[in-house]
Amino acid sequence: MGKLDLNKVALSVGITVAALFVICYVLFMRAPTMMMGIGSRMFHGIQMMNNFAASFSGFVLGLLYSFITGLFIGAVYAWAYNMLSKK
Repeated sequence: MGKLDLNKVALSVGITVAALFVICYVLFMRAPTMMMGIGSRMFHGIQMMNNFAASFSGFVLGLLYSFITGLFIGAVYAWAYNMLSKK
């Protein structure tokens, strides 16, 4: 397999992570108690907030943060893959 295009991989992962954020946000809005329970089990030792109030600005900020984090992870992945696959 050839080199990975860093920009394409970064954008793909950014979009995927942002989409997962939207799915989790919608699930939380539909079933907050269940999602808090799942979150508490996934992140051992972290006390989930019981008084969380959803807002549009919080949604946009979380979406942006998720996308940027995905961009960074995708870029690092593509860079590392390309570095390790050099012959």
